[in-house]
Amino acid sequence: MGWAEARVVLGSQKPEGPWIPLGIFTNWSWKEIRKELEKRIDYGKLEVLISDGESGIEALLREGMKHQRCTWHGKRDLSFMLYQDGYRGFENRDLVDLLSEIPLFRLDIKNRAEVRERVEEILKESRELWEEMLEIFDREVYPRAHRYLRRLGENVFTFLEYFLEKGEWIPNVSNMAENVIGRNKLRVRRIRKRWSEGGLMAIFRAMARRIFGVESWEAFEERWLGAGIRPKLVALEVKYQWSWPITPL
Repeated sequence: MGWAEARVVLGSQKPEGPWIPLGIFTNWSWKEIRKELEKRIDYGKLEVLISDGESGIEALLREGMKHQRCTWHGKRDLSFMLYQDGYRGFENRDLVDLLSEIPLFRLDIKNRAEVRERVEEILKESRELWEEMLEIFDREVYPRAHRYLRRLGENVFTFLEYFLEKGEWIPNVSNMAENVIGRNKLRVRRIRKRWSEGGLMAIFRAMARRIFGVESWEAFEERWLGAGIRPKLVALEVKYQWSWPITPL
C-alpha cells in the first residue's frame, strides 16, 4: 500500500469533553478534511482548534476561530529544530530546558483551585519571558529554532486567554488525539503487512468506537461478534528473549 498519513479529528461541545471522533482520514490534506467536516458538523460554531501545530493544519481555522498549540509538542519539536540548526546532545537538551523557565510550561491546570487566582499574572510573566527567549534564540545563531518559537508564540497562550475571557479551561495539549493515534500505530506497525486497505480502515473505526465508547470490552465484543459467539482461550504460551548481553557481576 505504501506510506500515507492518518489524521484524527475529535470534537467536543464542552471544554472538558467528552471528546468524540469526527473522522479518521488517511492520505487527506487538511483542506480536504476541512471541506468534509463542514458537511458533518455545524462548522460555524467551532470556537477553538487544539493541535500539534503540523504544517498546513491552519486550513481548519475559520474566521474568528482561536488556535491552541500543544505545549507538549512545543517542547519536543523545539529539540528537532535545534537539531536541524546543528545543536545536539547535551547542548540541545539544555536549550530545550530553557522553556521550563516559562510558567506556561510548568502549569498544571488540573490543580485549578490554585491556578485560577494567578492566571493573569502567569500569562503576563509568560509573555515577558517569551520575548526574552526569542532574544536568547538569536535568529542568526538558531535560524530554524527562532522561526519555530516565533510561530509557536502566536498560539501557545490561547488556553490562558480563553480562561480570562470565559472562565473555562480548555486543554493545552493534544493528547486526546494522540491516544487514538498511539493505539492504532502499535497495531499497524506490528501486523500492517497482513491487512488490506479496507482492513486497515476497519481497525481504525473499531478502535475509535472502543476508545470513545462507554461499554466494556465484553459488551463491545458481543456486539461485534454476535450474541453467543464468544472466543474461548484454550492455550497460552509465553516467550521471552534477552535483547542485550548479560554482564557477569
